[in-house]
Amino acid sequence: MYRDVCLDRFGAFKIGLNTKPADTAKDFNVKDNVKGMHILFQPELHIDATGRRVKSFLDGCRVAELPVNMIDKTEPEAGSGQAGE
Repeated sequence: MYRDVCLDRFGAFKIGLNTKPADTAKDFNVKDNVKGMHILFQPELHIDATGRRVKSFLDGCRVAELPVNMIDKTEPEAGSGQAGE
């Protein structure tokens, strides 16, 4: 039974197992060798026009510096209820 969860243009989540080795495949059993489970995430990929692999969720994202914000640098009035008083 598969329990993969796929989200379009984002990726897929599935279950992975933490196991310890057995000497042979015949010696491997769930009780002794499976120690836990975890979640695996595989981002959805596509190939762009240049042949580069691109994670779909990040396609079109850009990083840019924001303009300087207007910051009020005036001191709060005494007794104004500002934190730290």
